[in-house]
Amino acid sequence: MPQLKVAEASIDPDSDDSSRRARLGDWLVSHGFLTASDVESALAEQRVTGDPLGGLLVARGVIDEDELSRALAGIFDLPYRDLVDFPPDPKAIARLPQNFCRRRGVLPVAFDGTVLLVAISDPADVLTLDDAQVVAGTQVDAVITGPGQLRDAMDQAFTPGSAVFAGERSKRASATSSAGVDDASKNDVQVAGFVENLLDRAVSERASDVHIEPNDGRLRFRLRVDGVMHDAVDLSPSVPTGVVNRIKILAGLDIAEHRRPQDGRMSFQSNGRPIDARIATLPTSHGEALTLRLLDRDHGLLNIDTLGFEPDALHRLRLSYGRPWGLILAVGPTGSGKSTTIYSILSEINEPSRNIVTVEDPVEYDIPGIKQTQVHTKIDYTFAAGLRSILRADPDVIVVGEIRDSETAHTAAKAALTGHLVLSTLHANDAATAIARLLEMNLEPYLVASSLTCVVAQRLVRRLCPHCRIAYKPSEDERLAIVAMMPAAGAGQVPDDLTVFGPGGCRHCDNNGYRGRAAVYEVMVVTARIRTLILEQASAAVIEEAAVAEGTQRLRENGIDKVLSGTTSFAELNRCIV
Repeated sequence: MPQLKVAEASIDPDSDDSSRRARLGDWLVSHGFLTASDVESALAEQRVTGDPLGGLLVARGVIDEDELSRALAGIFDLPYRDLVDFPPDPKAIARLPQNFCRRRGVLPVAFDGTVLLVAISDPADVLTLDDAQVVAGTQVDAVITGPGQLRDAMDQAFTPGSAVFAGERSKRASATSSAGVDDASKNDVQVAGFVENLLDRAVSERASDVHIEPNDGRLRFRLRVDGVMHDAVDLSPSVPTGVVNRIKILAGLDIAEHRRPQDGRMSFQSNGRPIDARIATLPTSHGEALTLRLLDRDHGLLNIDTLGFEPDALHRLRLSYGRPWGLILAVGPTGSGKSTTIYSILSEINEPSRNIVTVEDPVEYDIPGIKQTQVHTKIDYTFAAGLRSILRADPDVIVVGEIRDSETAHTAAKAALTGHLVLSTLHANDAATAIARLLEMNLEPYLVASSLTCVVAQRLVRRLCPHCRIAYKPSEDERLAIVAMMPAAGAGQVPDDLTVFGPGGCRHCDNNGYRGRAAVYEVMVVTARIRTLILEQASAAVIEEAAVAEGTQRLRENGIDKVLSGTTSFAELNRCIV
């Protein structure tokens, strides 16, 4: 059942919205859609889950989406429109950009030359209607429609090859070349086209982030590809404000606010692929800087078999998350792929027999069948608060986006001890250091020893392009460094004529020698010996030696394996692992 965003979902959780909920329930009862007992039962569930009343009623099957939308239209005194019987006018749809429509859940359906009529499923979302009026440059009135109908109408309207899709590009092309269009309209069209082309280029180059940085009246555009930044393009001084404001509008941010950082989200399609983007603004001495984190829905969730674990390490990890309880941590610096590992584990254990609940900051990928929540610090919904709420929702598996403080660490460890499987991330250099970090957060040694079952430490290294990698014999210094990073058992077996690979450059990798990234791992299972060392508060070095003696492969040793196999270069490994 799709998640609905209805009127009561748009209200501050701290406000008194009981009268609004009563109005929705009373309207549905008075019009014969359901009984008073249906409403009371749903309200009782809402007091436990905090979910919107309308969404609960639909999930229970007592009403459908369209009936709920008709109820909201009646409550808010707005017209209801059936988009199946009365489809949108393609000429009206072209009045708002595709990205704005998808991101904000709004679709133009008619335009009489003065007033633009838009369909929306959330009548309380007045900010979207206000922004639509700014973007369209004309008066906007709303009609209510069901979320499913709205989504289907958008998919049909914005499918490549449709009249609307083709019309958007032809409109930009004709506007930039026509002398009859005023300068302001031309600039708007040029900015829209530039933003679309920039995002298309970022996706095609597999960029994870887009950075827009003001500097001396110009904007600098940089892309982060495979973890490394590089320049994209510069713009003339006449465009910057338009580009920044357009992205802020698409992300639902306040274009009048330039002094405080803001966060938002937007969605767009690039070559038929749905892409989500997280946007963060940062005021600088030269103006607002923007960072866009791109999340490819089609490639975000990976099979854990494809992540690069060695067979023995993957077996040890699977045994750990195959247990019904325990704390499993993915550790490493920012950008090391910790969340990808957690999401991959979730994809494998996501079964109807398990109740999986997450608290994240933010929710990066929507996973069907899993309850995902996002922290909101402004209303004190932190990781710790979210975790406490999750424990009252009868979970089997709990995911905490990150352990940042002592309260979250204590609650997560205790949840693992009371029969829950808990997955989380932590900033630590390696697996053994993660234990020291937990102890530094004032967790009692017995609590760490009893709850922690496995720690996965990781880094991401760039893959050598298989089309142009260059084989070479390392220098004596490189050879000695490679030998020093290998386990003692294999160091003496390195031949004098050792061959490794370095980056070349070709059209497949944009001439930089690397394409894509691979993960370097160490998987430390907390055994009886390691639990004893934790209780004794042994140093990280002692714990690491014990883990290695029991089969753990160190990060640098796993990295050397990837160097010798030609997956990455020794220089790249040194860049990522010290």
